[in-house]
Order: sequence, then C-alpha cells, then structure tokens
Amino acid sequence: MAGEPRRTSLYLIRHGAAEHHAQGRVGGWSDLGLTARGRRQADALARCLAEELGGTPWRLACSDLGRAVQTAEAIGRALGVLPQPMAALREHSCGIVDGMLATEAVGHYIEPTEPLADWMSYPGAEAWREVYLRVIPCVEQLLQGEGPVLVVTHKIPIHLTLCWWLGLPLESEPSVWFDVDVGSVTRLREEAWGAHTVLGVNDTAHLRDIQ
Repeated sequence: MAGEPRRTSLYLIRHGAAEHHAQGRVGGWSDLGLTARGRRQADALARCLAEELGGTPWRLACSDLGRAVQTAEAIGRALGVLPQPMAALREHSCGIVDGMLATEAVGHYIEPTEPLADWMSYPGAEAWREVYLRVIPCVEQLLQGEGPVLVVTHKIPIHLTLCWWLGLPLESEPSVWFDVDVGSVTRLREEAWGAHTVLGVNDTAHLRDIQ
C-alpha cells in the first residue's frame, strides 16, 4: 500500500565448497569453480530457498568469481531469477598468493601491523578496510532497490557486512569474528523503523544430508 513504511530482507549466502579448498590453495580472487560436493550444496541451497521463499520476487546478486556465480545460478534456476554478477562482492584478495598452494603462500606472509584494518597479510593483498569500502556501498545500493535481496558471496564480505549491519566500527572488526561455512545462509531484515534485525547466522541445516 502506498505510504507504508519500507521493510526489506537481506540474505547473505556463502558459495558451496570450491576446488581451491580441495586442492589446498588460497582462494581470494582465484577463479576455480565448485567441486562436485559444492555443486550438491548449491542444489540443496536452491531447494531450501525455493521452499522458503516460493513466489516472492527476490533479487539475486553475486560475486563475479566462478564459485559464487555457479552457486547463484543454481539458486536462480530454482527461483526463476537471473543472478547479477558484481565484482564489488568478490572475496578479499590475497595479492600475489591468490590461487597459490597454501604451503607455498606461508613464505609470503606479512606479520600483522597496526591498525589491523589496514594490514595487508600478503604482498598486493587487500586490507580489510579496502574490502569494506567496496562491499558495503554495493550492499547499500542493493537495499535501495525494490524488494528483498539474496547476495551470494564469500566469507570475508559476509563477515564485514554483518559487522556493518550491527553498527560495529571498522577498527573493531579484526577482533570480532563471525564464522560462516560454505553453503550457509545468514538471514537479515531491515525493519520499517530502521532497526537491523539478525534472524539467523550461518544456517547449514539444509546441508545435513550432503556428502
């Protein structure tokens, strides 16, 4: 009804298990896709969301990295909506070690420096502040559109979005951690009066039977 206060939902979804996990490689901006298990997780996510959201006109955005796009495509098929890939929703870049074997990346690690929000853990890596400054404006823009939003992205963007949602200052974020598993759903809702509600974090119940 015209004039009613606005209320909307935001679901943050982490992509399914990816090849870099199976191969022991650093993820970051590397573009390996989902494993067979990851594809099964994406299908389970899609079934769960189709049952939960059935018929509601959700918008679907995702990181433009393959593992997120593949997950979003499975969800999109179930909901009848095309995903919108967005580079701003990418994972934290680990610089020169993106895609490198984790055992080799150790030799490039840079010890933490203050402030932690500006620390680059590897040469050429993004600091968390840089990730925050590309992810959060993107999420804010998505929330300005009509209707609820599904965002398929990665661990660090989901963590930073949760910190922003709860009003935590950027400088506190390295000392606060929200763990989000592959294939998980985090459900948020913006109330009509402006409050940011957390309905649930890191829900993986739909993956219970996935091998």
